[in-house]
Order: sequence, then C-alpha cells, then structure tokens
Amino acid sequence: MAKPNILDRAVAAVAPIHAAKRAAARAALSVIDSGYGNYGANQTKKSLRGWNYHGGSSKEDIEDNLDVLRQRSRDAYMGIPTAAAALKTMRTNVVASGLVPAPQIDGEFLGLSDEQTEKLQAQIIREFGLWADSSVCDAERVDNFWKLQQLAFISSLMNGDVISLLPFKPHPGQPYDLRIKLIEADRVCSPDGFDRLTPCTVNGHNVHSIVQGVETDADGMVVAYWICNRHPLGSNSAADAEGIQWNRVEAYGAKTGRRNVLHVMSRERIGQRRGVPLLAPVLEALKQLGRYTDAEITAAVLSAMFTVFVKSVAPNDGRPFGEMIPAEERIDEQDKTSIELAPGAIIDLAPGEEVQFADPKHPVNGYDAFTNATIRLIGAGLEIPPEYIHECVYHDPDRCAQATRELLELPERPTCIIFPDDFSYIGGMNVLLEHGLRIPEDISVAGYDGIHLAKVMHLTTYSQNAEQLGSTAAERLISLIEHPKTTLIDRIMVPGNLLEGRTIRDIR
Repeated sequence: MAKPNILDRAVAAVAPIHAAKRAAARAALSVIDSGYGNYGANQTKKSLRGWNYHGGSSKEDIEDNLDVLRQRSRDAYMGIPTAAAALKTMRTNVVASGLVPAPQIDGEFLGLSDEQTEKLQAQIIREFGLWADSSVCDAERVDNFWKLQQLAFISSLMNGDVISLLPFKPHPGQPYDLRIKLIEADRVCSPDGFDRLTPCTVNGHNVHSIVQGVETDADGMVVAYWICNRHPLGSNSAADAEGIQWNRVEAYGAKTGRRNVLHVMSRERIGQRRGVPLLAPVLEALKQLGRYTDAEITAAVLSAMFTVFVKSVAPNDGRPFGEMIPAEERIDEQDKTSIELAPGAIIDLAPGEEVQFADPKHPVNGYDAFTNATIRLIGAGLEIPPEYIHECVYHDPDRCAQATRELLELPERPTCIIFPDDFSYIGGMNVLLEHGLRIPEDISVAGYDGIHLAKVMHLTTYSQNAEQLGSTAAERLISLIEHPKTTLIDRIMVPGNLLEGRTIRDIR
C-alpha cells in the first residue's frame, strides 16, 4: 500500500473520517489494479471497456444453446464446402477405413508360449471379424462395424456427440448377438423439452436431475438417458398421430453393471453433460466465408456476361432484335422479353438504332488472400495447424524439397508427409536423407499417382486409374460436342487403389 502523501496528511489533520475513506479507496484500487486486475480483468482500460461478457454455468453457456449450434453446424456442413471438407478430412484422418482391434495378450502371465500367444491373438481378430465385417452388427442392418465408426465419428463432430445403444439381438447363423444402434444427438433430449434441475417424478421415475436428456444422481453420476421415439425436428405423420414419447435407458445394467449406452463426446467444462459441435467456435467465420464466396462467384458470373441495350431514336417497327437466330437454336424461345445473340451473327439495325454494351466489372484481386487467411483462422479453431499444410506444384521436386525442409524445421516434426505426386517425392526424399532420417522408421511418406517409379522405390502411393479417367473424359467430351444442349455438367468419381509400399511405418 502506498504511503500517505502531503495532501493525505493535510486532509487527515482537518477531517480524519474523510482521510480514512480516501485511504480505504486507495487500498481497494491497489487490489483492483494488481494481478489480473491490471490485465485481463481490468475494467478501466479503453481496450477492454468495450468487451461485453456474460458468464454462466456449463448449462447456460453450452447445453441451453445446443439446439441452435447443432442446426447451424449441420447447415454449414451441407452448404459450406470448407466446413464439409474440414469434418470429412478429420474423419478420414482419424477413422479412415476403420479402427481394428490389436490384442496384446500377456502370454507369460497366462502361461502361454509365444506361438500359443500369437495363435490366440490371431483367433481373437478372426472372431471379431465374423461380427464386424457383417451388417448384422448394426441394429438397423445397414452398415458393418467399420462404416458405423465413420458414421459415429462424423456425427459426433457435426452434432457435438453421438449416442450408441448396445442391445443383444440373436440372429440365425451369427455366433454373436451384440448389436450397435446409433442415436443422433437431437433424439436424446429431456421429456417435453424441459430440463429438470431439482428432484421430481418423470413418467413414473424418480429422478434427481435431467439436462438435455441426460439423467444424473445426487453425486452427478450419469444413470440414464432419455431418448425420443423420433427425431424432434422431423415430420412423421404416424409418429405424430401417436405423439412423441420418451424411453428411459439406464446407463448400466442393474444386475451386470454392463454398459447399455456409449456416449461419444468431448467435455470442455466441469459439469457438462452434452458435447459441443466441433464447428461451434468458427460458425460465424464459416458463414461469413460462405457468404463472401457466394458473392464473389456471383460477381464472377455477372462479369462473364454482358448485356446489350438498343438505343433508338426512331419508332420501333415491331421487328424483334435477334430474329436472325433460328428458333430451334434459341435458348429460350418462349421468353419474348429476352434478346439472343448468335456467334458471328450479322444483324441489321433499324434506322436510328444504336447498340450499347454493359460490361460489369468486379475486382477480385483480394479474394485469394482473404479466403486463405479465413481458412487458416478456421483451421486454427479446428486444431489443424496451418504450418503443416504446404502448397506444392505438381511434378516439381524442387518445390517439394523446399516444403519438406520447412516441415522439418518446425518445433514438432511431422510423423508422416504426403506428397502431391510420386515424381515430386524424389525432392522430398533427398531432403529427408540429408537430415539423416530413415524411411519409414523415423518418418513415413506417401505419394500420389502410382507411376512405375513409385513401384521401383517401394513408395506407398495412391494409383489413379488413368485409362478409365481418359476414356470417361473422352466420352463426356464427345457427348458435349454431339449434344451441347442436353449434356449436363456432372462430377464423376473414378476410383483408384492404394499401392502398399515400404514407406509407411506400422504403428500397431
């Protein structure tokens, strides 16, 4: 605490009570301006005075906003390519074709020889495959276990969490009765749409609290999930006629203690019961990026068009401008308000008529820089470090070599590098060898194309079906030439295949 100055001593001599108040105020101010009070919690600095904040519990901040967050997240996934690419990329990187079991049996503890241990581990994998490779493992009989993993993961990213029930349902010819039934996040909700924060009775069950369909006891332990019989946002006439109903599913079996429900989520707050969509922190940036992209695309389309105005000082004789174009070649014969132009057409103008062209301009010089900056911002919010993403030129080993050097200079070296093509990989490979790195022991690499050189170098790569690509492109081009008005622009996927080399380390 600061010592009293001359003024303080003078005030104390004349008005002791007032001097005491001054001292107390100074002491309080010193506390406010200390520690975080002088930085993040300061309320007097101009830079922080305009920071509006409203804190609350995990329920107020998270659960009460989940309905809006889920719907906006799904809308972003369906309508904004950047959002869809982010979630799909994460699904591919994390799940890929499916996570497989890797039993690690302690043979020594069980008194098994090495041969017996390996045999038992192989048998476990084989038995698991009998169940996982068939769609019978899916309660809905649609996907196998590997596809269910992909669906569950991307659903949890999009909605914040996903619920999986684990019922037992016998099936002829199947040795295992375990089934997986995925439940979308929206269907797990509080009965009648109201959370219960105090002990009460719901549908004949005594409950302590229910938040967003998750029932907890007095200790905060999850004891049950309330699941709606249909999607609350959907429209189903049969279900509507019966009314919406909620089924209470206990989290653990009363007798066995076995899990009846798997809840896939990632908590951000203590006391949080439901997950937050991955895109939630970047939804505003994604929406703005989508709007900006749409505006730029629209502007580009408009810039590619031009409009013709006919300026006339003489009365119109009724002769339609553009009548030299045959009716069968006009784009819209029925639209009498439009005027069409044909390539190389020579059209007579009536006396006094003058043609003027409207050529809209729209500068887009800053589009790439703005978009890339926004994508980097979104990538940071999704925990995708932008420094690990480098743009390289196809078939340019020198550029790939430089990009590889920059990756190796990062504080945390990548464990795997995927090159844009097999030929460019040569540049990156030379840099890795210069740094004394072994492939794949120290770092894994992969290419793209599947050229003959990749096979010689035993490079793991993705091989394109060049023959099918060429034939399909030729067919579409011929169709476009022969039927220019009926051929639709379509996106065609030509599958390739993975060529397994020796450049990817087995981490199992």
